[in-house]
Amino acid sequence: MEKFTIQFFGTIDLPTYVAWMLLALMGALLGILIRRVYGGLKTYPVTLEQMILGFMITFISIRFSDEILGIQPTSFGALVIGLTHNEIALLILKKYLDKKES
Repeated sequence: MEKFTIQFFGTIDLPTYVAWMLLALMGALLGILIRRVYGGLKTYPVTLEQMILGFMITFISIRFSDEILGIQPTSFGALVIGLTHNEIALLILKKYLDKKES
């Protein structure tokens, strides 16, 4: 089981990973509130698909940040990832749609 957790979570211990995911969740909620207050939206519908995509983007960003960017994720980094995961998803979707139209 230890080998699985190292492969799945990397070299980061599980309690730290859970704390970072909770901070990312707080960042995501903060992002929703900011878009609601400053975006002029009365309601900001969040679908199950958006939640799953946001979780996956957050998990992948935290898990592979050391390998891709060469930096260890931090608590503040997890908060920023949670805050911006919706924008990251929109960028990915835009790239996908641009390639599909070509």
